[in-house]
Amino acid sequence: MNAKEFRIGNYVQAGKLKGVIVSINNSSAKIMFGHGGSSSYGLKDFQPVPLTDDIFLRFGFRGLSVGDDYYFNIKTEPQMSCGEFEVWKGSRSENEYNFRGGINCKFKYVHQLQNIYFVLTQKELEIK
Repeated sequence: MNAKEFRIGNYVQAGKLKGVIVSINNSSAKIMFGHGGSSSYGLKDFQPVPLTDDIFLRFGFRGLSVGDDYYFNIKTEPQMSCGEFEVWKGSRSENEYNFRGGINCKFKYVHQLQNIYFVLTQKELEIK
């Protein structure tokens, strides 16, 4: 994995445990887990977490459907110029999501969603 793809606050998986990166450098990252413990891992020892519909709901998104397509949205403060932050999941893209808002951006992993959200809103997207 490339350390440049991840940042502090990203949700990742190490083995069967999922947690948040609390520090990172070119060779390792320290990950804090929900039970309060933390451990350091080499960049090859943890993986990105695939996006699922459940994860969107845990981030506070609302799930809505339009025809065969399904999308998630969340209100941002202040509101983005393109409206709400929306992510579409078409019926043909089982494991791929598209950001809607004038930017053609596809992603499959939680950290990618967190990073694009942060760039556009300057706020962290956190699991609830």
